[in-house]
Formats: sequence, C-alpha cells, structure tokens
Amino acid sequence: MTLDLMLNRIVKLVPNLSKRDLQVIYFHEVTKSAGFSYNMININKFKRNMEYLIKKNYNTITFEELNDPSEFSNNKDRKNILITFDDGYINNYELVFPFMKKNNLKFNVFLEVGAISQNDNYITWDMVNEMSKSKLVGFGAHTFNHVDARYITESNLEEEIINANKLIYQRTGLIVQDFCFPYGMYNTGIIQLLNQSEVYKRLYTSDGRRLYKEQDLSLIGRVGIKDEDNLDTFKGKVNGKYNLLYRLNRIKNSRRKGYNCEVFR
Repeated sequence: MTLDLMLNRIVKLVPNLSKRDLQVIYFHEVTKSAGFSYNMININKFKRNMEYLIKKNYNTITFEELNDPSEFSNNKDRKNILITFDDGYINNYELVFPFMKKNNLKFNVFLEVGAISQNDNYITWDMVNEMSKSKLVGFGAHTFNHVDARYITESNLEEEIINANKLIYQRTGLIVQDFCFPYGMYNTGIIQLLNQSEVYKRLYTSDGRRLYKEQDLSLIGRVGIKDEDNLDTFKGKVNGKYNLLYRLNRIKNSRRKGYNCEVFR
C-alpha cells in the first residue's frame, strides 16, 4: 500500500483537524493535458476543485485582505481559503485567471521575479498588472532567481529579496508583504534574516504547519494539491484533515533527504 493510499484511508476516520480561520493550499502549473503530482494539474481537475469551493460557499481571499482580517473573518458561516500558485507560470494567466474571473474567485501568485517577461513560460508584467487591477489576484514574492532560501545570506539578500521587491514595486506599484520559500525549504537563519530586514509580514511554508509567530513575522503552513488527488482527497485537504499528516510526512521526507535544517516547531 502506498503512503498516499494509507493516508487517504486514515483521514476518512479523522474529524476536521483545522480550527484555523484560514486554510491555505497551493498549486504550480495548470495544463490542458495530463498533469503530474504537485507540479502540474489538469485544468478540468482544477475546475472541479474550484466548483466544490463554490458549492460549499468558501470565501476566497487575497494577500491584501490578510492585512485586515476583519474583512473576511466576521462571517462565521463561510470558510476562508487562500489559494496560492508558486512561480508565476503563464498558464496561471491563460487558464486560471479567466475561469476564476468568471466565477468571482480570488487567488494569489508568488512571483519568481527574475523570470517575469524574460521567459516564455512565465507571465509578463502586463499580465501581472491586469490581474492585480481585477482585485481578484494577489501577489507575493518567491525570490529573484528561485534559490533555496536556506542559502540566502547577507551577501545575496539584496539581490534575492530587496531587489526582487523593488522591481515588483517599480513595475506594478505593489508593496509585497508575503513571501513563499522556494522548494519549501527554510531554516532559523533565513527567518532571522527576514525578520531583521523588515520586508515581509507573512512567510509561507509547504509543510501544512500550524501558524506561529516569530517576532514580527507570521509563518503560515500550506497544503499542496496534486493532479492525482481525487475530489474526496481535495475535500479533506481544504477542510484541514491533512494538515498534521501532511506535516509529519514532510518532516520524514526532509530528514530522509538530509534537509534537517528545516524549522520543526
């Protein structure tokens, strides 16, 4: 029995574990052809997932709305969800944006800033501005060159963080306050460095962790949605059933691969 199959069977017996005001999920690319794991999801499967959120009256929000939680937390009858995409692939604009706009659903994109308007597989600054002006899409940072954040030090902080954010502001007028760790990897060193730099308010992991505060920063765990997930699995993930199991699996895999410098709180 595969680990995924075992987890799927376990979570059916588990009540909703998440008591959060907000659930956070992530995708990468969306495709009209066959998807693959967490890297790429078929557009029809993505639409099916979003239609479930519509049916269940989920409230989708943007990064900007996180600055004033009263904007979305007062309605206790609705579950809040933050939908995020990593990197800024062009299919986020060509496939995701039209569908989300049609259905008045909000989502967010963490930008690999150095690739924007430089790589045909990534969105352009004009696309970023168009999506931003719709008020349906929020934007965060994902470094300039998509480097493992554990290797960002004082020597390359300017290039990967400061200059990336400056360029976003110059091209869009957006002040970025949300940052996602490339590859999901991080350690105490980068968290301390980001704290000292006072660039961001919120840091996002890929390990389903519970939110915790590190001085002035909030660390927020996300759960990935993959192409192989059926609708029952997606339901479990957005309802928090996978948060703890996802995190434990992430810790096990990270340690097995020698990534033992991750923060495990």
